[in-house]
Amino acid sequence: MIRGFLRNSYTSKATQLLTEMVGKGFCADIFTVTLFMDLILHSNKSILL
Repeated sequence: MIRGFLRNSYTSKATQLLTEMVGKGFCADIFTVTLFMDLILHSNKSILL
């Protein structure tokens, strides 16, 4: 789901889902972390605001 959100420019939804997952005790795997890192590196704005 996170990948779909990010590919369709729904960065706030992707960030919210990741935050909810972590809040429930789940950890992001390397694939999810890489998706967010790629977004941050290729974006002129912060997705974490």
